[in-house]
Amino acid sequence: MTGKKVDIGAHELVDRVHDLPTLPVVIGRINAEMARESLTSGSLGAIISEDASLASMVLRLANSAYYGLVKQVDSVERAITVLGMDAVRNMAMGVSAFSLFKKDPTGVMDIDGLWRHTLGCAVAGGRLLRGVGLEDKGFLSGLLHDLGKIIIANILSDETIMVLGVMADTGQRKSEVEREVFGFDHARVGGLLADKWHFPEVYSRAIRFHHDPSRLSEKKSDPETRTVLAAVHVANKMAKLLGLGRSTDPATDQVDPGYWKKLGLDKSTLKAMGGEIEKEFHAMLEVWS
Repeated sequence: MTGKKVDIGAHELVDRVHDLPTLPVVIGRINAEMARESLTSGSLGAIISEDASLASMVLRLANSAYYGLVKQVDSVERAITVLGMDAVRNMAMGVSAFSLFKKDPTGVMDIDGLWRHTLGCAVAGGRLLRGVGLEDKGFLSGLLHDLGKIIIANILSDETIMVLGVMADTGQRKSEVEREVFGFDHARVGGLLADKWHFPEVYSRAIRFHHDPSRLSEKKSDPETRTVLAAVHVANKMAKLLGLGRSTDPATDQVDPGYWKKLGLDKSTLKAMGGEIEKEFHAMLEVWS
């Protein structure tokens, strides 16, 4: 099957996201304040605390085994003090984005498996970047890397069923079939959505190029963005190889040595990290579940 089959572009698709009933308002508010450079620990705490269910989930995460705090925190403000503003901000954004994974509009996707896969990618992305101070960026980028799949499925559900059917018949990768059917893939949609929601460029680039980091020009990116992108690319593959959740594209590849070497890792270190990532994933999954 070749050729574009739907009369809609990636930008038009993203423009229709406001029609979704689960649009994460919190993401927009936090990113708007970040763009104005007015986000403070106080304003972040206020935004989160306005939503009781969000605040409750953030506290559950903060007190989970994943973060290993000695004393429990009983307020959002305390969580920010103990864990830092970046960590709590990413928790809030992650919880907000999680709302999009609650329902499968196609009736045939393993939405729970996809959520677990994205959480596995997030944990792996954070772990890979822990030693260079970019753990929070690796975690949130991993959590959002497949968001484009949910957006496409919500707006183009019949066509998504077609894509899944072609994949089952031909063994092609999802991105390949998406480009044939739509003229774009979920990574592009996710990157455009991150731009629309005013995420810093490091996130939109990590989402858009997570399947093929070589497509991101070094001249148009900074070292931090390329490092986070490499981590999400590796983390996506590790989540599949470790069986963390179930991606809608279950095809697995060995991790390209060029990318884990960019992260300053060797093969033995990467293998040891696999066990740590599995343990952290299950600790995090217990809270999210």
